Amino acid sequence: MKRSKTFIKLVQVIIMTYFYCLPLFSQEVIEGDPKTYKYFKILANSDDDPVFLDLQKEMSVDPLCSSYILIVNVSDINPENHYIVFGEEVDATSLRAAWNTISLKTQQKLLNWSAPNKSNLESIKLYASTPFTFGISRVRSNELFSSVKLYREVTGSLNYINPYFQLFGGERLGSSLKGSLGASFGIGTKYSGPFESDQISLGLNVIGLSVNYITRLEGLNTQTLNSKGEGSPYLNQYNNIFSPPNAWEINLVLPFGNFFEFGFYRPFGENKIGGPARYSFYQNGDSSKAMPNNIIEGNYFNCEFRYPFRFFSATRSQIYAAYYLKEVNMGFITRESRLAGSVFDLRINYNISSIRNNQLLFEFMASNIFSGFGLPSIAVGPSFRFTKLESGNFGMHTFFINARFKLGDYYDSK
Repeated sequence: MKRSKTFIKLVQVIIMTYFYCLPLFSQEVIEGDPKTYKYFKILANSDDDPVFLDLQKEMSVDPLCSSYILIVNVSDINPENHYIVFGEEVDATSLRAAWNTISLKTQQKLLNWSAPNKSNLESIKLYASTPFTFGISRVRSNELFSSVKLYREVTGSLNYINPYFQLFGGERLGSSLKGSLGASFGIGTKYSGPFESDQISLGLNVIGLSVNYITRLEGLNTQTLNSKGEGSPYLNQYNNIFSPPNAWEINLVLPFGNFFEFGFYRPFGENKIGGPARYSFYQNGDSSKAMPNNIIEGNYFNCEFRYPFRFFSATRSQIYAAYYLKEVNMGFITRESRLAGSVFDLRINYNISSIRNNQLLFEFMASNIFSGFGLPSIAVGPSFRFTKLESGNFGMHTFFINARFKLGDYYDSK
């Protein structure tokens, strides 16, 4: 009798276990439904959800990262073969752990994660239309624009904090020493591209006020010419910005939020004039139509209106309209946007000037192309400038490679 009862209980346990595991192992993987994926990658960001911070603590990751690649494989029918990888799976240095070492709460959160930064790594059914629809099907319209998630993105006293250092132009690198007290450094202006400006800036930031010492790296925007003074088809010297040897730039962000900044730029010392350009260029060889440059001299009032937001789950994005060095700039910049399994930076700036010819800057840099490095550590890509050329036609003025480095990829609760 006892044996019979024991047998019945054993059968009940087997049946219950079967039906409990059935949805996990027999559920069909549906491309476009991330909750059904069993072998997948997530381009994780700690700003998206606390689970991506909790997971790092469970896996004893030190220091904590703000962005990283996560691989989960629970496709095998044997649970003992399930695993999770912190980093690229092909990278031998990546941290690997058994799936059953992760808490059930975290497991469920990852399995049910359905944002566009989750991609299926299993074989999928391919159709004739797949080459045209695969990328589009992974785009979620609600991820296109979203509100900011960090306090420092909307606070004027902390807006200078920026872990991204770019070789040419872009926002200045900003590091916090203590809260609203910090330092910044940049090459070129926020709105300039490769070899466009020779400006070097070093600043101190205190409660929304930034005091910057400006100098120049002489020859930075004249290195594209040979000894005969002949131009390059990919890099041209005209339509550039030439800074003075020494200048002060003082800016203040209005204390009501991170949306309006104004300031003053003033050269000092014996030589207060930027440049001059090494060679002269003329439109169609007409000496009366010199190709222009912005030679910085005198005092300037600058201001910028900006609106920070999230673009495809980016860590830092904004649109802006600015008046800087007597030129109007309107543009858009985003860092670490995630779209269809790719991580990228994008910068677009349109310059309207009465001093130089109007120009368009377009810059795209891919971030997840270097195995062995952190997901967002390095981004590299082409930078283009379009403006009026010596021929008098509108065309490509500059083509060069720009690069961005993320210095200090750490979790920041603010």
